[in-house]
Amino acid sequence: MKLCFSFLFSILSVITLNGQWISLNPHPTANNTYIGSAPSPDRFITVSAQGEAVLTHDGGATWQVLPFPLDGIYRACYFLNENVGWAVGAIGSGQVRIVKSTNGGLNWTQQTNAPDTTKYDVFFINENVGWIVGFYGMILKTTDGGITWTPSTTKPGQSVWGIHIARSLNGTIAMTACASGYVYKSIDGGANWVPEPRLTINTFDDIYMTPNASHAWVVGSSGTTIKWVNPDVVPVELTSFKAALNGNAVLLNWSTASELNNAGFEIERSLSELSSIDVVKKSSNQWKKIGFVQGNGTTLEFKSYQFNDELNDYGTFNYRLKQIDFDGSFTYSNIVEIDNILPQQFSLFQNYPNPFNPETNISFTLPTEGIVNLKIFDVLGNEVAQLINEFKSPGKYTVSYQSGSHSPIASGVYLYRLELNSENKGKQSLIRKMILIK
Repeated sequence: MKLCFSFLFSILSVITLNGQWISLNPHPTANNTYIGSAPSPDRFITVSAQGEAVLTHDGGATWQVLPFPLDGIYRACYFLNENVGWAVGAIGSGQVRIVKSTNGGLNWTQQTNAPDTTKYDVFFINENVGWIVGFYGMILKTTDGGITWTPSTTKPGQSVWGIHIARSLNGTIAMTACASGYVYKSIDGGANWVPEPRLTINTFDDIYMTPNASHAWVVGSSGTTIKWVNPDVVPVELTSFKAALNGNAVLLNWSTASELNNAGFEIERSLSELSSIDVVKKSSNQWKKIGFVQGNGTTLEFKSYQFNDELNDYGTFNYRLKQIDFDGSFTYSNIVEIDNILPQQFSLFQNYPNPFNPETNISFTLPTEGIVNLKIFDVLGNEVAQLINEFKSPGKYTVSYQSGSHSPIASGVYLYRLELNSENKGKQSLIRKMILIK
């Protein structure tokens, strides 16, 4: 937001809507107005060369002039949220201006513990940690909300006009827009700065980075604009993609460590080999879209996703994800494979884990369809829980049991019995032991 409004207010108050600029009521400050900050969608604050903050609460329809404690040429302000913000500047030699507001710009207090050098920009990542930049490569960092400031160890060699800090997957990245076409980068919290490749001699005025530090744009004199792309940031970082079979359903699970402009995931399936009771044949291995799961746009937080695919055939199935950006571009994930093979026998497997507390899983296979009943008993034959009592198709199934979910039980040995009642086989049953330890 700061980049878009950097110098527009020195000519005319405007705002963009659906890609177009529209005029607003005239800005009340006659002299130059510099970089502003937007604490909320309808509130915008700029600073002026007349020692004032200019605030709107209604998206620019009306403006309110709020004098700073001291006059001066204020060149930048930054609001961390709707209440807390800072403004910086100077007047003459040795007259530093650093002020802070805790009520959305209505009132300001002076902060003076900083070197006597003109300040050009300010940026905070929380209410304690922030940076101010200025003349002759000055970069100062605070860890106490602006009470004290510490200079960088290795500073840029030119005056710094703009600064932006973002958090990538590999840590915090800071960048500056400097005089004479220089851009400096820091990866150690602003202690040391190294120059990026120089592409122009024009002075840069401001810089903006995306929240995950994947891209940066720098603007300057004579319309100069350059773009930086971080090779370490993947737009959508897929950390896992797994498939598990439960009966005739395939459960797909995947997760991301970060996302950038992620519209969502198309789930695609192909059939490498199809089998049924009577026939086995090769498929054409063509991919088919079977579903869509919405993404989370842009985020650095860990996200998990899930999709359930009900199968009507037996065979070997392949799955992949088609991750789609908001602009329509897409990438494919790796392929996972599932064998949905028709079971040859009626089986009941040992629960896992065993012994258990409080939860365990019970798996079984059905070679034919029928009514399935799965119950748990104590050693005296008293029924403890009924887990399944329904019609099921042939396949492999897993059901979870948590002690006490049906009725309170104590530590000890229990029995679980599986019954299958089918037309061609009649009634069949299997029994196994399991142990609960609390």
